[in-house]
Amino acid sequence: MATDEARPFVPEPGPSESRASDGDTPPDAGGRAGRSSATSRRWLVPLVAVLVVAAGVGGYWYVSHGSQTPTTTIGVPPSGPALVDISAFHFTGQNVNVSVEGASSFGNLSAGGEVNLSLVLDRHCSEFGCSAEVEAISVASPFGLLGTSPALPYNWTSSLPVTLLLHLAVPSTPGDYAVNGTVTGTPPPGGVAVNGVSFLTSYVGVDSGYLSVLSPDVPLKVPENTSFPITLQLESSSWYTEELAGLSLAVPFQLVSIAVSFPVRLDPNATLDVPLTVRAPTAGNYTLTGTVTTDPTPVITLGNVSWSLAYHVDPFYSVAPVLSAPPSVIRVGQTFTLDAWIYNNDTTSHIYQFTGLNSNWTAVSVSPTTLRVVDQAGSYVEWILWIQAPATAGFYNLVVDFADWS
Repeated sequence: MATDEARPFVPEPGPSESRASDGDTPPDAGGRAGRSSATSRRWLVPLVAVLVVAAGVGGYWYVSHGSQTPTTTIGVPPSGPALVDISAFHFTGQNVNVSVEGASSFGNLSAGGEVNLSLVLDRHCSEFGCSAEVEAISVASPFGLLGTSPALPYNWTSSLPVTLLLHLAVPSTPGDYAVNGTVTGTPPPGGVAVNGVSFLTSYVGVDSGYLSVLSPDVPLKVPENTSFPITLQLESSSWYTEELAGLSLAVPFQLVSIAVSFPVRLDPNATLDVPLTVRAPTAGNYTLTGTVTTDPTPVITLGNVSWSLAYHVDPFYSVAPVLSAPPSVIRVGQTFTLDAWIYNNDTTSHIYQFTGLNSNWTAVSVSPTTLRVVDQAGSYVEWILWIQAPATAGFYNLVVDFADWS
């Protein structure tokens, strides 16, 4: 009994309290209940630890995998648009001088976007002229050429530079780029050197070898593929009037215009200037060649040659002038000589004079021009006449007129 009184008092647990909360259970009559409570307390602490760890792992899984909404890491800004920078321009020109107008670089361009670029173009020139056209432009990949303003090909309208606006497609990959391209123009004209002239003559008719073709303008230099003036000189060494049918040039020269209307008559020993407009070939050294064609020489057929004598006093007798024989066929406009004699068969003196020719014939000159006195029988007077044939081919008679002033 004394032992029981020394054990402290432990009140009975209520309905809502755990009997194991005090760490001991009053034994039953056999003492078994007390041992069961001790065993339960030994398993309680590890179980609680396991539950705590499981709760932590489950929370981590929920945070990491259970939510479908992405999150942004605190302190890292979101990524911006993809950008392209152009740091250099390299444009070359063929027969064109090229420079970039305005900014030397472009930055912060949208990848895959578009951009405009201005080029200043100036044509190449030589001593014979300047390039006539901007033919084309090429832009190297990865840039793409969408269009130009003005459109190409472009003809130069003045000697001033022209601004060419390029509309370019920007590369789709971000980065730093250089724009490379080539502008092509027509080459400036080269020079054509005309160092001489050489013409053949196609002679038709009885005369040949009388015509020479010269040019006071050579040597000369002109731009290639352009028209230029030149004057040819046709020189005749013929004693007669000749007729020229036409003039032509040989390739590679082209006859644009001619200032003389063919056929044309060329006077004896005369020179005829023939101004031409000629188109030059490509650059090089040349001789201007061609052909002059003659027509059959127009002629005069001389029929009867006679004389007439006009008496201004009563004649004592009749005289018959003697005429030399002129050519029976004469070129148109030809000048020839004719001798005339009058013999005095009378015992008294007579005074004679040459007074002219019938129509269509021209006395160019006569010697002597004064009255001639024949004093005695058997004497004579002589005239030398220079006569020009009619200007129109045909059949003519010739009459020489004299007068007796005795």
